[in-house]
Amino acid sequence: MLWRKFKREWSYFIGELLIVTLGVLIALALDSWNDDRLERRVEDEVLGWLISDVESDTALFEASCP
Repeated sequence: MLWRKFKREWSYFIGELLIVTLGVLIALALDSWNDDRLERRVEDEVLGWLISDVESDTALFEASCP
């Protein structure tokens, strides 16, 4: 009787440990995905600025050349 109760408690413990571990791993994956998404957004913004600067500098250079 005591062994059966002990075995059942351990199975609940292992099940809950797996659920918590899985939850933490999912949270870490989502955090990493979100960081990558934000990095890409900043990268696109900086590339837009660079393209705009190059275009304006090119236009300015062509206007100043005879």
